[in-house]
Amino acid sequence: MGVRAMARIIPVLPRKGLLRLARTLSFLAYHIDRRGRSIAEDNLKTALPAEDPKSRARLARASYFHQTMSVLDLMWAPHNLSAKTSTDFIKYTFEDRQDFETIGTNAAIWVTPHYGTFEWLSIEWSLHHDKKPLIVAENFRNPALTPIFTSIREYSGNTIIPQERAMIRLLKHVKRGGQTAFLTDLRIKPSKASTIIKCFGLKTSVPILHAFLAKQTGAPVIPVICLPQSDGTYHFHFHRRLSISEDAPPQKIAQQCWDVFENTLRANPAPWMWMYKHWRYLPKEPQIPYPSYASPSKAFAKVESELEHETPQA
Repeated sequence: MGVRAMARIIPVLPRKGLLRLARTLSFLAYHIDRRGRSIAEDNLKTALPAEDPKSRARLARASYFHQTMSVLDLMWAPHNLSAKTSTDFIKYTFEDRQDFETIGTNAAIWVTPHYGTFEWLSIEWSLHHDKKPLIVAENFRNPALTPIFTSIREYSGNTIIPQERAMIRLLKHVKRGGQTAFLTDLRIKPSKASTIIKCFGLKTSVPILHAFLAKQTGAPVIPVICLPQSDGTYHFHFHRRLSISEDAPPQKIAQQCWDVFENTLRANPAPWMWMYKHWRYLPKEPQIPYPSYASPSKAFAKVESELEHETPQA
């Protein structure tokens, strides 16, 4: 009931009022959520050891603000973000604009991290293009919340699908020339549907579905990231499509996707979701310290061993 009420109230707020609300809620969340705050500070201490305690606390508070803003922006968008008004809030920057122009009407696989208001990327794209992304979203633990957020995410024409049988549906969709989008830093349980990459020098388990689709369809993988600006607007920065060799295994493709973003995250770490357990699994022989919550996993060790003996696939 509270979320439904927020979904009705948030859209009527002016932009400045939304920013003030985000600052208030994130301040409360940071001080109330002791567990999340502890995880964020642990992550920052491990991934960015050069930062002093005051800097880590400042980054953790800023991370709460950006993630709060991301949720509020999602609720605010349906009544305020349209094809006509989006230019007031969003600007595009490109590494290769000419290459970007060729993508709009073709199959494509978009990848982005939990950074800034990442939810707006697919919404904004669908407001201006006939090609609507097919997006996989995990259901909420509270089943009453799933239809609320699905309705919001689909208002611009996107289609949200559950994880069940998603691979087959996405494969057919992209083969027919469709587009899809993925979170490249989404930590998942080690399995055949995952691989291990290095993130800030630390090993973590991530999905390989985007890499699988690229290998099976030949569709380009385009990294894009939402860069928050101080005035509450955003720059969507489109990187060049990944250069993927024919014999590149899914692990290498997944690592390429992350590597594109890491320099940005190191230069401006605050908008990333630091209160998330990005490094839950402890490697067999860790070469550097891991967060205190990390623990050994037989499944993770199995994937790790398989990657050590893996040969390039044609």
